[in-house]
Amino acid sequence: MRILVVTTHTPLPWEDGAGAYLASMLNYFASKGHRIDVLWLHPHDHIRWKGIWNYGEAFHPRIRLRSPGALPVGKKLFFPATYWLPFKARTLFRVKSCLQFIGLKVGRSGAQAKNQTSIPVKRNWRSKPSYADLNTVRACVSRTQPDLILANLPWMSLALTTPGLELTRKVILCHDVQHHKAALDAGPGGADYTIDDERQDLAAADELWAISESDAEVLQELAPHAKVRVAPMAQEPKPLDSSQEIDGRCLLVGSNNTFNQEGLKWLLSHVWPIVLDQMPQANLELCGSLGTSEKPDGPPKVLFTGCVADLKAHYEKAQIVLAPLKRGTGIKIKVVEAASYAKPVVGTPVAFTGLNAFSQACGEYDSPELFAGRIVELLGSADLRMCCGQELAEQVRRYFSTDACYRNLVT
Repeated sequence: MRILVVTTHTPLPWEDGAGAYLASMLNYFASKGHRIDVLWLHPHDHIRWKGIWNYGEAFHPRIRLRSPGALPVGKKLFFPATYWLPFKARTLFRVKSCLQFIGLKVGRSGAQAKNQTSIPVKRNWRSKPSYADLNTVRACVSRTQPDLILANLPWMSLALTTPGLELTRKVILCHDVQHHKAALDAGPGGADYTIDDERQDLAAADELWAISESDAEVLQELAPHAKVRVAPMAQEPKPLDSSQEIDGRCLLVGSNNTFNQEGLKWLLSHVWPIVLDQMPQANLELCGSLGTSEKPDGPPKVLFTGCVADLKAHYEKAQIVLAPLKRGTGIKIKVVEAASYAKPVVGTPVAFTGLNAFSQACGEYDSPELFAGRIVELLGSADLRMCCGQELAEQVRRYFSTDACYRNLVT
């Protein structure tokens, strides 16, 4: 089967949970012989600036990444504009300088330039694809002739209306019930994505892929015409070398979204001082973009590592993993990932949403005192850590294997 994925959100697995979920699913499809093109409409500027970017390690060899203005070369993307535009600018400047030297007036006046300067539009992450984006999708559809087109998140559903897809399976990967998430994240002006927005977006799909049973029930109500399939984020148990653990090491992994920021602030302000008072050797490592844009003022015994391509070594050094979420929706992918490494998780009730077996093995702790007490208890007992970690790994083995999560999606 030929699959085309259209996304504005990052498909890179090390950047956030949504990227990890998508990449996990696509790598599984590719391992079963399907050919996949991922059209990433808005790659990061720092990737474009590289000129040539190698993405080979992130994806299976049957997956090809595409992007506007980029030429695919094997497992690399080549951005010609990185080299051409500076050359063009230098050439035009020299020509203009020569013309001015001989007395010719070129270019617009300052007032004209000011009047004609366009104001850049700040894109919301829930923005629908632009006209230029849809032209890119149309060209990619014509080139790849997909049997299945997957819109990554509901607001990408306009891609499903591209001409030439009349006989193509049209799927939306939903990740969460997005209007619920938008309502939690809403500012004074209200949510920027409503239930009516989501219902309208879902109408374009033949199938909806949900990350949990509870999400699937809501999505089916919003789109009664569509077939809704449940596909949790797959993980396989991954044994680690326990001799690499650092005494007292706690690990928190997350992207820099609002819910993670709130959880981190709560942890560092209300929980971490209690932990250090009872166990001074405790130390915390933060992996991912969480905390890197605006670090809290001098938190003691906290290491800001930032984004890393492979988290295995960081899980290997950790004795426990923290999930201090106070708000959020859907299954927390990083909790399942920690369980796959057989690492005990200290989390709030929100962190274990949809993961009842995990919460029974780990417990849920919503107050600073109980959360801190559980951290100290686990750090102080290797036997307790091993027992909890093994129970989580067994739950992953039973319910979150790639076959169990994904095999029914592209039959």
